[in-house]
Amino acid sequence: MKKISVLGSTGSIGTSALDVITHLNNFKVIGLSANKNRTLLEKQAKKFGVEIVAVGSSELKDASLISKADVVLISVVGAAGLIPLINAIKLKKKSHLRIKKRLL
Repeated sequence: MKKISVLGSTGSIGTSALDVITHLNNFKVIGLSANKNRTLLEKQAKKFGVEIVAVGSSELKDASLISKADVVLISVVGAAGLIPLINAIKLKKKSHLRIKKRLL
């Protein structure tokens, strides 16, 4: 079973990803992050029984969201996803960057 962290789990991409994961047997969600939507984040954390929860862009810098995961989905707005992406690359984690806003 692969362990996955979903950064930006309360946004449209994150919620869609979690919906898909609920239908798969080979993934366990171990980490979630959100910028502001604490209510939904808490519901997601309970539903998936996650080990690590982060709120706000400053907590995205915490490598523990990434270090315990096999796969990292980074679906945060704009440049906030760059540091987690760099951390995932340094830790040699399979990472997927999905953003709706362009990085220029």
